Parts: sequence; structure tokens; C-alpha cells
Amino acid sequence: MLFPTETDVTVATVDVLTDALLGDHALAFRKHLETLLASGHKQVVIDLSAVYRIDSLALGALVAVHKQTRGRLTLRGVTISVTRVLKLTRLDRVITQEMRPTWYRQVA
Repeated sequence: MLFPTETDVTVATVDVLTDALLGDHALAFRKHLETLLASGHKQVVIDLSAVYRIDSLALGALVAVHKQTRGRLTLRGVTISVTRVLKLTRLDRVITQEMRPTWYRQVA
């Protein structure tokens, strides 16, 4: 499974286990998130620590979840390359990202 998920009553935590959310993976990602929201989850946390490439389909899925949860979407472990895309599209100003510890250092 590419998107193992832990669920609480209202919170769903999704781990993305692919290095690229592109094409078919992005579509599967969106469908998975839609299923979670349809089952009543009000808050979503997405761990993107394994993702180094993301396309417009995946960005669209993030925007859709952000709207449907009324801003209760949090991105965890965002890599530098994905951060660049979020900054380029200005989604970094809209979608909440968990901060890394100060000791964390990622090789670009």
C-alpha cells in the first residue's frame, strides 16, 4: 500500500511511501484522501518525508483536502524539493507545515 493510514475519530494521518507523487500515484493519492474525508475525518496530517517530486495533480489533491477540511490539513516532513514547489505555487502560505527540529538537516 502506498498510503498507509492511521485514523482516530476525527484525525487521519497518511504516510506517503513513494518518492514521486506523479500521474497515477497522484490520482490514487487523491482518491485515498477523498475516501478518508467521505468517512468523516475532519483533520488530515500527511507525511511527505519520502516524497521528492510532486506534480499538479497531487497539488490539486492537497488544495481539495485543505478546502474540505476548512484548513485542517497539516503537511509533515516536507522535503526541500517539495518545499520549493509549495513556495513557487504559494501554497506554503496556505497549507500548514510542521516544523522540523533544529537539529534536522536534509541534503539537497
